[in-house]
Amino acid sequence: MEQKKHSDKRKDQIDEQYLLDYLRGSLSPGEQHELELMSEQNSLLEDALDGLSTFDKPEHLQDISQQLNQQLRNHIRASRGHRRRRKKNLQLPAWIYVLAVILLLLLSCWVLYIAL
Repeated sequence: MEQKKHSDKRKDQIDEQYLLDYLRGSLSPGEQHELELMSEQNSLLEDALDGLSTFDKPEHLQDISQQLNQQLRNHIRASRGHRRRRKKNLQLPAWIYVLAVILLLLLSCWVLYIAL
């Protein structure tokens, strides 16, 4: 069943488990060859395989991947909060512009009223 799962992979859907299976040598020769052909066409995949192959123990890769994903999520959450704070600060000038336009209209009406 696991072999069936890997053979159903589309070229654009390679997950980390599939890469780990490749590094451990648990893929069939056909799947290994297919992945190597895909890496020749995709420089990002080729770099990923080269980088992952430098690790001595592939078991630790999942822990490292989970830590990096958690750090990335934390960073994204922090940057979203920062972006929201920035948007709140940018709302004030919009109100100032609206107020300035209204005051200019009132001032021009007053000048026209006095001139007549």
